[in-house]
Amino acid sequence: FPLRVPCKQLNARVYLCFSLDIPCMERYAMHGNTKMKNERVLGMDIRRSWSQIILLLLALVGVGISIYLTIVHYENLSPVCSVLGLFNCELVLTSKFSLVPGTSIPISVPGLLWSLLFAGLAFVGWRSRLEHRMLHVIECALAALAMIAALYLVYAELVVLHAFCAWCTALHLTIFAMLIVSVIQLTQLTPQFEDDELEEEQPSVPTHRN
Repeated sequence: FPLRVPCKQLNARVYLCFSLDIPCMERYAMHGNTKMKNERVLGMDIRRSWSQIILLLLALVGVGISIYLTIVHYENLSPVCSVLGLFNCELVLTSKFSLVPGTSIPISVPGLLWSLLFAGLAFVGWRSRLEHRMLHVIECALAALAMIAALYLVYAELVVLHAFCAWCTALHLTIFAMLIVSVIQLTQLTPQFEDDELEEEQPSVPTHRN
C-alpha cells in the first residue's frame, strides 16, 4: 500500500506527500488556483459594491431634486434659482416642456419614480453578494433612457426657451454621471465561464505514486 505522509511546506512553495487520492503538488496547484480566484472575486465584489453605492447616492440626489420640483409645481412656489445669464428656472418650470405631454403632471413626477426605482436597484445590487449581470444591464438601460429624455429637455431649453433651469441641469448632470458609472461597471463584469477556462488552462501536475 502507498505510504501516507502528511504534506510539508518547503520554502512556502513546494509540497511533498504521497496519497492514494491527490498528489501534493497537484493539491498545491489547486490551492493556488482557488486563491487566485478568491482574490479576483473579492476585488470584483469591492468594485461592484462601490459602484452600487455611488449609483445609490446619485439616485437619492435625483429623488431630492424631483421632490423639490414637484413641491414647487403643486404649491405654486417660486423656485430658489438664480436668474443671471441664461438661467431662469421659473421660465423653464412654467413652460409646456415642464409637463408630461398631454397631461398636467410635471415631469418631475416620472423623474421621481425613475430615481426611486434606480435607488432600489442600486440598493439590491449593493446588499446582494451575488453578481446579477441582468441588474447591471437594467441599470445601464434605465440610465440611457433617462439621458435621452434629458438631452431632449436640454434641446428645448437651448433652442426653444433660450433659458436653463439650474435644478434641471443638476438633475441632468446626475443622470449623466449615473450613465457613466453604469457603463463602466457593466464593461468590467467578468463572465462566469472565464473562471472555468482559467482552471482548464492550468498545467496539470503529473501524478507520482509509489
